Parts: sequence; C-alpha cells; structure tokens
Amino acid sequence: MIRQWYYLLPISVRRWLRLQHRFWGDWYKGRSRLFVSKAGKRISFPVQREVKQPVRPGATLEAKLHNIHIAITHLEGLVIPPGRILSFWHIVGNPGERQGYRRGRNIVDGRLIEDFGGGLCQLSSAMYELALRTGLEISERHGHSTNVYTPETSYTILGLDATLAYGYKDLRIRNINHFPLCFSFNLTETDIRVMLCAPEALPDLPLRVEHQVTDEGLLAGVFRIEKGKENLISKDLYLNWKKGERE
Repeated sequence: MIRQWYYLLPISVRRWLRLQHRFWGDWYKGRSRLFVSKAGKRISFPVQREVKQPVRPGATLEAKLHNIHIAITHLEGLVIPPGRILSFWHIVGNPGERQGYRRGRNIVDGRLIEDFGGGLCQLSSAMYELALRTGLEISERHGHSTNVYTPETSYTILGLDATLAYGYKDLRIRNINHFPLCFSFNLTETDIRVMLCAPEALPDLPLRVEHQVTDEGLLAGVFRIEKGKENLISKDLYLNWKKGERE
C-alpha cells in the first residue's frame, strides 16, 4: 500500500524523499565523512591513464555536449585524497533547468525520453571504465536497464556503462591508493577523453567483457584481470526493447 501511494506523489517529492533516504543512509553508515567536497582543492597532476570514447552525432548532440561541459567544470582537477570517495552527484549536483542544463536523451522507466541533463551518462561511463582499468574501488555503479543502442549509436561496450539518475543512481569511486588523484577532461564534437592524473604511476589493468544473449535481453559480465586472475566486477541484464519503444 505504501509503495502504491509513493508512486502517486509528484516526481519532485519522490526525488526529495530519495535524497533524504540517501543522506541519512550515508550518515548512518559513516560514508558521509569520506565524500570529497565540491569545495575541495583542485590540482593539476601529471596524466597517468586515459579513456577515449566517440561522441555520436544525433538530434540531441548539442544539448549533450552542453550538459557534459557543465558537469566537467565541477569535476575538473578536483583532488580525491587517499581513502576518499568521489560521488558524481555530490559534486555535480542537480542537473536541472535552473542549473543551466538542457533536455537530452535519457532512459526513464525503461523508455527513451528527453529530460534535463541528458547525455551525462557518457561522462560517468568513461569515468567508470577508467576507474576499473586503474584498479580503483567502485562504491556504487548502475548499468542501463535497457539496451537502447545500435552499433551506430553505442559509445561503449555494454557492461562498461554507468547510468545516472539524480537522487536514485550515482557513480561513486574510492581512491584506494596512498596518494591523491584527480580527473581531467577534454571534450570535442567527436570524442571525449577522460584522464586520471596522479603524482605516481597507476596500473593499466586489462578488462574482459562477456556477452550472452537471453530471451529477456543481453547479459553482460565484466572481469578485471589482476595478477593473472580474473575477478568478476559486475553482471548486468540489459532488457530488450519492446515493439515501438525506439520511437
């Protein structure tokens, strides 16, 4: 009954409740003190590793580039001290109209729509892949619920994506090294480069993505190879589109 009433509430109220639930959950579990502050130091360390992804053309490309650029201004050069957690939403904040964001492509409740902040998932996905390849700890990450991509529109391999939903789904990366880190970015109309910068060298760990087609959709398993051993990082099911949902 409570769940039914919850979904009758306005989206803004539901989001506020989710944010409160997250805030107090993080406080209770002691995570709050580990989060990097948006007012933290910004330093330009040497670039150690990077990931480059294509930015695909489309009807919402201009909005996507605009939204990613705003988010980058918050994340660029922000120092992640040893043991601390970078939360995408704690730093970027609400990607709403008042914050200057535009409507772009988003997946909401398994459907493809246009909403404010659309396109930020490519930024978080590139950050996620880079974090995996450099051995960082992923405190939180979510795959897309549905496979909306074609070979012409995909910017990364399914399994290496990290979707976002303000108040609901975050990307959180923990620095397990004994030295600080920071992300740096370069965005053009054709590609995005995400760089991890540090005063010391970072590992470059191989990843293996395994896909299995099922009746429901595509099952993707991601393995990170460390010291000759494969460790399962994630396993996600990307549901098939139902007829008419691509329109």
